Amino acid sequence: MHTTTTTTTTTTTTTTTTTTTTTTTTTTTAAAAATTTTTTTSSTTTTTTTTTTTTTTTTSTATTTTTTTTTTTTTTTTTTSTATTTTTTTTTTTTTTTLLLLLLLLLLLLLLLLLLLLLLLLLLLLLLLYYYYYYYYYYFYYYYYYYYYYYYYYYFYYYNYYYYYYYYYFYYYFYYFFCYHHHHLLLLILYYYYFYFYYYYYYYYYYYYYYYYYYYYYY
Repeated sequence: MHTTTTTTTTTTTTTTTTTTTTTTTTTTTAAAAATTTTTTTSSTTTTTTTTTTTTTTTTSTATTTTTTTTTTTTTTTTTTSTATTTTTTTTTTTTTTTLLLLLLLLLLLLLLLLLLLLLLLLLLLLLLLYYYYYYYYYYFYYYYYYYYYYYYYYYFYYYNYYYYYYYYYFYYYFYYFFCYHHHHLLLLILYYYYFYFYYYYYYYYYYYYYYYYYYYYYY
């Protein structure tokens, strides 16, 4: 009697591995004021499938039993790559109008400073002119009135003294020889009041001018 028995066993194993790589590149251009950012994402998926097939064959006879085992292993690898690239450009723009406004503002400030400096110089010049004018005018005026005052003072004093002396001399002799001896009372009274009026008039007139020039000289 001959009997054959075959048994087949198949085992499948699947392994999946995913690897992701991200690369970022940034490029800045100064002339254009632009920044470019490039992002690359790479995804690699590896799938490994292992299939094992075992076949067992048993042959039996009356006297002998033979068992044959055959194992077959099959490995399949599948790789899938995915790349994603993203590019971002950022541009910084400075307007010419803003720069022109800033330059105009700076120029205006410089002009204002220059004008202020010119005004200060003009004020200084006016102060110097006023100082020299006042200085020379004051000294001229001072010395002029100073000498004029002393000239008038001595002239008036001399004139008054001279006139008063001779007038008094004449009056005294006239009074003594004419009025006193001849008893002319009316003439005596007239000459008496005339003499005192004339004396006090010149006396106060003289002191009025004296104090007037003294006050004007010092104040």
